[in-house]
Amino acid sequence: MGNIFLTGYRATGKTTVARLVAQALGKQAIDADVYIEQQAGMTIAEIFTEEGEQGFRNRETIVVQELADRENLVIALGGGAIVREKNREALQGRGITIWLRASADVIFERMNTDPLTGQRRPDSGYSKPCIARASSHRRSRPSVASCLGIGLGLGLGLGLGL
Repeated sequence: MGNIFLTGYRATGKTTVARLVAQALGKQAIDADVYIEQQAGMTIAEIFTEEGEQGFRNRETIVVQELADRENLVIALGGGAIVREKNREALQGRGITIWLRASADVIFERMNTDPLTGQRRPDSGYSKPCIARASSHRRSRPSVASCLGIGLGLGLGLGLGL
């Protein structure tokens, strides 16, 4: 099995699942957003402030391409990484892509209770209804759905409770 790419809306558990799946399969877990921050020497919020969203997305594309070329990884992609066609192309044939989902209530709670979200991420300004619409829209986009591999039923017995 090649790499495993985890995608999904912000706060769906990608980093946590990446760590648990990597441990179960003897792979290395990498959070793409943390990787970007380490390379930039800035938080994502700072990158957004200094370079805007386009600057961040350009950095993200470079990282997605770099990580996709490596082997034996479980990669937690940023919530918006899969939207850019160039990123989806980089993932094709390099492993499986798994879309993680959570309810709008769970996402909203996680975004508002995780202390690192406010320090490291740009303020989304999203309300619970907006999160529900956005996460539902992304799941239904044919271009995104066409590049996804399997569901999270990997049979690993992880008991994720996410």
